[in-house]
Amino acid sequence: MKLELGIGEREKHLLLGALAVIILLLAYRFGFTTINDKATALNEEVSSLKSEYDKLYTMYTKEKFYKSEIATNTAVFEELLTHYPANKTQEFQIMFLDSLESNSTWISVYNIAKPTTDTTSSIADSLKLTGWTKPAVITFSATYDDVMRFLYNVNNNQYKTLIENISLTYNATDGTISGTANINTYAVVGDGRKPEVVNTTGVLIGRDNVSLFTSDTFSPNMSINDETTVTKIRNDNDLYVLVNPWGSSLDNVIVGLSKDNTGSTSISANGNTTHKVTITISGANGLYKASYKVGEQSVQATDFAAGETIDILLSSAARPDDVDLVGANVTIVNNSDKKVNFTVINDDKTKSRIKVEKSGDVVAY
Repeated sequence: MKLELGIGEREKHLLLGALAVIILLLAYRFGFTTINDKATALNEEVSSLKSEYDKLYTMYTKEKFYKSEIATNTAVFEELLTHYPANKTQEFQIMFLDSLESNSTWISVYNIAKPTTDTTSSIADSLKLTGWTKPAVITFSATYDDVMRFLYNVNNNQYKTLIENISLTYNATDGTISGTANINTYAVVGDGRKPEVVNTTGVLIGRDNVSLFTSDTFSPNMSINDETTVTKIRNDNDLYVLVNPWGSSLDNVIVGLSKDNTGSTSISANGNTTHKVTITISGANGLYKASYKVGEQSVQATDFAAGETIDILLSSAARPDDVDLVGANVTIVNNSDKKVNFTVINDDKTKSRIKVEKSGDVVAY
C-alpha cells in the first residue's frame, strides 16, 4: 500500500510565513541588535569626543589669554624667587647676616640653629623646589645709628628676612646699645637653582658633615691688636682668592671682591687640577677698578673703594691626601697708581696649592 503525503497551498504559505518570521527574528537578533549596539557605542564615543572637542575648542579660542597669563605668572614666580637665595648653608647665613651690619663690625656672636632644626616646606612638587626657614640669634653692641641702619638693612635687603623679636639695652656710659635679636633667614633650593658663592675670607669655613666649627655658636675674632701687614690684609682686603680642597662643599677656586659679602660679584671654577687666575688692577686718583678671571668665568673692570693700599688675600688649605690636585696659578697685574699687597694664608706646608706671578708694583707679605 502506498501512502502519499501532500502539502496544500495553504500549508505552504504557512510554512513560508513561519520561515520568514524565523529569518526576521534571526536577522534582528544577530544583525540589527549588533548593529544597534555598535551604533549606540559609536554615538556615545561621538558624544564624548564632541564634549572633548567643545572643551578643547573653548581653550583654543582662549589660547592667547592662557599664554599671556602663563607668561605673567611665570614672571611673578621668577621675580619672587629672586628674594630667596639658593644657598642654605651656615656659611652663607653667617655672611648674609654680616652684610646687614653698618660700617663697623659690631655683631659679636652668631648663634646659628643646627641644620636638623631648620623648617622645610615643599613649594612646587613639579619643580622639586623646597623652601627653608633658618633661625639665628645674634648678640651685638652698637651705636644708635648703627642699630637703626641694621634695622633698615633687614627690611630693605634683597632677600626675605624676618626679625621675630629683639631686646635692646641702652648703656648711658658710652652711649651704645647692646642686645640680642632672633632673626629668620630663608632659602629656596632645587630645580637646578645654583647656590650663591659665599665670600668667607677671614672666617672659618665649615661643612655640614665635617665642620671646622666646634659648635653652632660662632664668635668672630675682631681683635685689631696685631698690627702686622699680614693680619691687616687678612682682616681688611679688597679682593680674595679661595682655593678649597677637592671634594669640598664649596667651589674649588673662588675669586671676588671682599666687600661683596653675598658673593654676587664672585666667580668660581671646579676640577681636581691647577686653575689659572688673573687679577688686574687699574685706575688712579682714588678711582680704581678690578678685573679678574678664573676658568671660563670673568668679571670686567668693576669699581671698588681702595684704602691707602690695595690688598689681595689668597687663602688656601692643606691637602688631605695625595689625590687632591687642586691648585691655583695666580697672576696679579697692577696698572694703577697704588701699591698692591698680597699674602697667602693656610696653604699646604709641603705641597703648596698657590703660586703667584706679579707685574707692576706688587708686594708679597
